Amino acid sequence: MSVTFFLMLIDTFYHEVIMSQVLARKWRPQSFDQLIGQSSTVQALQNALKHNRLHHAYLFTGTRGVGKTTLARIIAMCLNCEQQITHHPCGQCLHCQSIRKGHHIDVIEVDAASRTKVEDTREILDNVHYAPNQARFKIYIIDEIHMLSTHSFNALLKTLEEPPQHVKFLFATTDPQKIPPTVLSRCMQLHLESIDMPTLSSHFQSVLTQEKIPFETAALDAIAHAASGSVRDGLSLLDQAIALCHGHTITTDAISKMLGTLSETHIQSLITHAFNQSAQQALELAHTLIQTGAHPASILKQILHTLHAIACHISIQTSPAPFDLSHLTTFSTHTPTQQLEWVHLLYQIALSGQRDLPFAPTPQQGLDITLLRMSALMPETPEEATLPWHQTEPNKPLSTFNNHISSSQLPPHQETQNTPKRSPTSTPLTPPPSQHEKPNTLCAETWHQWVEYLALPGMTQSLLAHTGWKTYQDNVLTLTLHQKHHALISEKRTQTIENSFKSNGFESITIVIETHDTSPDSLQHRKALEAAEKPKKALKALEQDETLQTLLSTFDGTLKQPELKTPSS
Repeated sequence: MSVTFFLMLIDTFYHEVIMSQVLARKWRPQSFDQLIGQSSTVQALQNALKHNRLHHAYLFTGTRGVGKTTLARIIAMCLNCEQQITHHPCGQCLHCQSIRKGHHIDVIEVDAASRTKVEDTREILDNVHYAPNQARFKIYIIDEIHMLSTHSFNALLKTLEEPPQHVKFLFATTDPQKIPPTVLSRCMQLHLESIDMPTLSSHFQSVLTQEKIPFETAALDAIAHAASGSVRDGLSLLDQAIALCHGHTITTDAISKMLGTLSETHIQSLITHAFNQSAQQALELAHTLIQTGAHPASILKQILHTLHAIACHISIQTSPAPFDLSHLTTFSTHTPTQQLEWVHLLYQIALSGQRDLPFAPTPQQGLDITLLRMSALMPETPEEATLPWHQTEPNKPLSTFNNHISSSQLPPHQETQNTPKRSPTSTPLTPPPSQHEKPNTLCAETWHQWVEYLALPGMTQSLLAHTGWKTYQDNVLTLTLHQKHHALISEKRTQTIENSFKSNGFESITIVIETHDTSPDSLQHRKALEAAEKPKKALKALEQDETLQTLLSTFDGTLKQPELKTPSS
C-alpha cells in the first residue's frame, strides 16, 4: 500500500512539474521530425547521419528561437544513442534521457556569452583529448560562440582543425559575421531560416489543441505575426496569452490588448481619413487611440503593414497574412502600375514618418505631422474616392478606387480645373508639346529641326540625336549612326521613332538605321562643334578687349592660351 501511494505521489509531482514548465521548454523538439520550418537543414543532417559522413564541427546560424541549440541536442542524441548512430534516436535509453535533461557527462554545454575569457576556453580544451566516460562521442555545444574573445578563438583553432576522433563540436550563433574567418573555414555552416507565419500559427494551434485550451485562429495569427519568425518568442507570447485569458478562449481582442496593436478597422479608418483629406478626423482618431494605450510607433507600423497588403493585392491579387482583403478580388488584372501611385505615396510618407519619429519632440507630434502630410497630398476631390474596404456592392468592380488612384498626376496645389484626368484604360501619356516649330518637309536640310521638334523621351531622343540623314525613298527613312553608338539601337526605340513620325503625318514610314565607321552629320555632332567654338570666340573677344590690352602692356604680361579639346560626337 505504501509503495502504491509513493508511486502515485511521484506521478502527481511529475505532472505538476511538467505542467509548470513554460511552453517553450515543454514543447521543445526531441527529434528531427518535431523540428518545424528547417527541412533543408534537417535533410542534410539526416543524410550525413545515414551515410556516416559526419563533420567534426557544425556551426548553426540564425535568428533567436529558431532551434539552433535544440538541433545541437538532437544531433548529440543521434550520435550517442545506445542503439547506434542514427537519425532517429530512441529517446528512451540512458544517454538520450540524460542529454534531453541536460546533465549528460559527455555532452558539455557552454554559454560563450558568460565564459568569454581565454582561460575558460583552455580549461575546456584541456579535457578534449580524454576519451568519453560513457558515451560514444564527447560533444561540446557552445552557444553564442561569437561572444568569445579573440584570444579564445585563437586558442580554439588548432583543436578545431585536428580534433580527436571521439570529439564533435556543435556551435550556435546569431551573429556569424563576428566569428573569425579562420574559425568559419573549419566548420560546416548550416543556416536556420526564420519560421514563416503560417507554419508558426499552425504549430501554435497544435500546441493549444494538445493543451486543451480554446482559441481563435485569428488570435494565433496575430501572435505568429508578432513573433517575427521565432518559435520561442511565439511560445512565450502564447504563455502570456494563456495567463491573460485564464483558461478561457484566447480571442483576437485579448491578443490585441496584450500586444498593444490596433484592430484593422481603426487602421483602415486612419488611412481613409488621410485619403479623403479629413486631417482633423485623422488626428482625433489617432489621439483617441494613443489615449487607449497605443504607441505612435505601433500605429505607423500597422499603417505600413496595411498599405503593403493593399499594394500587393492590387498588383498581384494576393495579400500577405494576416490581412484578409478577399473583398478586393474584383480588381482588374490589366491595371497599370501607375494606378498604385497614391498607395505608394502614402507608404513613402508613412515610412518617412517612421524613420523621423525618434527625432520628433514627442512621438505623438511625429505621428500628427505624418498624418497631416498624408492628408495634404491626397487628391483634390476626395468625395469621389472610395477605398477598397468601403465597397458596398460585393459584385461590383472596385473601379472607383482604381480610377481615382490613376487620375491625379499632380498634388492638389498644382492642379487646375482644366487639368485633364486620365482613365485606367487610356493610352500612355504623350510627350509634352515641343518648344520648336514643326518643319514643313522631311529632308536632309530639315533633319536637325525634326530631331528637336520630336523631343522623344530618354534614350530614344539620344539615339535620334546621334543619327545623320542618308535617304528617304518609298516611305523608307534611312539614317546613319557611328558604330560606337550601336548599343543605342533597339527595336522598341526604333518603333517609338516610327510612331512619332506617323503621328505627324508620315503614316507609312519605316525607319532603318545603319552603322558606319565615320561620324554622321548628326544634331549631337553639330552641337558639339558649336560648343567647341564658344571658347574660341570668347578667347578672341578677350584678346580684343581694350582694358585687358592696357593691363598687359602696363605690366608687361602675356595672355596664357588655354587648351581647347577637340569635339567628339
